[in-house]
Amino acid sequence: MTTIGDSFSIVALLVGIGITAWALILCMALLFPRQTNVARNAFDGKLGRTFWVGLAGFVPAIIGLLVLNAPAPLLKLVGLMMLLGTLAVAMLGLAGLVTLVAGRIRTMEPNLSVYGSLVRANALLVVGAFFPFLGWLFVAPILLVLGLGAGFRSLAQKAADPAWELK
Repeated sequence: MTTIGDSFSIVALLVGIGITAWALILCMALLFPRQTNVARNAFDGKLGRTFWVGLAGFVPAIIGLLVLNAPAPLLKLVGLMMLLGTLAVAMLGLAGLVTLVAGRIRTMEPNLSVYGSLVRANALLVVGAFFPFLGWLFVAPILLVLGLGAGFRSLAQKAADPAWELK
């Protein structure tokens, strides 16, 4: 039996995850502009290759989940680090997608600041991924796979100078 407190807990958890994901993607975009630029170029270029690299990038996450169920605490820590590392790479890739969307927003509204366009683009992607059922089961997994692929591609390639700068 579910009580109203359980429902409030689930809603609060979803809101917390959304705000945390939004902040983490924004921080990745602001802290690592060169790698974010490479990740953005991965979205502009061969999207199919980015998708397949992202699917292959889930191997450490699957291994991390398997190791996380081990009885030894040190192995659980290794599994958690593998999962968090995979998530960090995915957030770096999604920061590239956010900068791509932010650039397109700035072309539509030229008076908007770089930070304002990043915040809006990030909010669009996070809210779109939290749309019930369609976002949870279709948009969010595809974004996660593409973000992971772009993140791995940005770590593998030499980073160029960022196309945008904060002033």
